[in-house]
Amino acid sequence: LLLSDDEWQVRQAALQALGHTGRATVPVVGTLAVCLADNNWEVRLAACQAMHRFGEAASPHASAIAQCLIDEHCLVRQAGCEALGGLGEVALPHASAVALRLCDEQSAVSNAASNVLMQLGDAAAPAIADQLTHSNSGVRRAACEMLGKLQDGVPPHAAAIAARLSDNDCHVRLAACRIMMRMGPSAAPYAGHFIACLADADGDVRRMADATLKGFGETLLPHAGTIVAKLLDRHWRVR
Repeated sequence: LLLSDDEWQVRQAALQALGHTGRATVPVVGTLAVCLADNNWEVRLAACQAMHRFGEAASPHASAIAQCLIDEHCLVRQAGCEALGGLGEVALPHASAVALRLCDEQSAVSNAASNVLMQLGDAAAPAIADQLTHSNSGVRRAACEMLGKLQDGVPPHAAAIAARLSDNDCHVRLAACRIMMRMGPSAAPYAGHFIACLADADGDVRRMADATLKGFGETLLPHAGTIVAKLLDRHWRVR
């Protein structure tokens, strides 16, 4: 009854009390889930925090928790990420929604999102890679950087990352360069993309591309003609 009280402070206090008990019975968790959509953000926050304490017992309400990732209040978004992180693999279907929070304006939210994706590991890589073509450049850059943090997140999505070497945002191009550089000679099939980066308007991108190409060694032989042609490029930086 207290969870439906007219006063939000009462609803908040009831949620906090239930969360601290740790008694995650099905009826209790189900009742709490309704509060995730409360009209008061402090009540929504308390509901998320309680769900986090309940851990995997809150799994049936993963979708409701994921809705909190787009909440207007940053503390609710952060708590939503943390609650999903406590659900284990059940959170995987919501990896795309979590990935969108990697570029949240509040660092606490983006850090919480990063932690969730790290917990999910390589299984979350496809959902993260889907964000490489997002209309928001911040999301594209964050997706590049997140894939680089996963143990085997880059190789399966190397082509999609290489495509970002021609992104219209220099920060995305640089993030893609950094990640591809870590691949070493195995990134050689994308040498053409790096050669094009030698003419990039951004100095950091040019330097990163140059350093990456140097690491390819003999694998660059098929591109020797293209590289020699760059010696005659009209831009002195490229020459």
